[in-house]
Amino acid sequence: MPRKPIIGVIGGNQVQHDIVSAAEAVGRAVAMEGAVLLTGGQPTEGNDVKRAAMRGAFAAQGVGAATARLIGVLPSAESAPRLGIDAATQRFIETDLSSFQRNPINVLTSDAIIVMVGGGGTLAELGFALVACKPVFFAGSFGALTNTIVAEREKMRQALIKGIPKYVEFCGRPLTYELVQARLERLFAPDNRISGTDCDVEKAARELVQKAIDGLGDAYRFLESGFPGLPSVLTKQDLEVWLSEMP
Repeated sequence: MPRKPIIGVIGGNQVQHDIVSAAEAVGRAVAMEGAVLLTGGQPTEGNDVKRAAMRGAFAAQGVGAATARLIGVLPSAESAPRLGIDAATQRFIETDLSSFQRNPINVLTSDAIIVMVGGGGTLAELGFALVACKPVFFAGSFGALTNTIVAEREKMRQALIKGIPKYVEFCGRPLTYELVQARLERLFAPDNRISGTDCDVEKAARELVQKAIDGLGDAYRFLESGFPGLPSVLTKQDLEVWLSEMP
């Protein structure tokens, strides 16, 4: 059975209220477009992009507008929710990895990435998306991230140093900090033309998500996801079967 597109949403922790609202709008839009929303969190309270996007998808389901199809890739410090979860459409993976170590899983499993305002950790995830050749769309965040790459360079470096060994383990090919840094610097070069989208997300979340999905074409529907598998937690085969059977 053809699977549904997986849209990853990445962004910062403790962001401002307008960014929280925008992330909720993106999550709602992903649900309403019939796609799977992937973030590094779960639909709980908090001013984090990952949690807000999940809440948005749940809100769309709550009013009968859509089904909240969710994948939460959780760090070791966070436990999966035990109540109110539909096992057929919602899966929260307790990775037993740190936040920076699990970041490659977020990127590799997603078919396309929507990038919101964030800090060094978000930039590291974006760097992994670039080297993995994932389609990237900027949700009103490109200008802010251009400044962040300077202000949070050290945090980005730490996030990459901790995440790169896992990326190499999952992909089976070499990767260096210098290569990821070069990709990011090329992306944010003053003369670069961005192929993604920069928009007012509150007004255009649905359009942004549609662009992300439309850009994938149809081939992905018959291909496995990029989930690398976590043998002691969740095998790749088990996730692929779940995705193929998802209503």
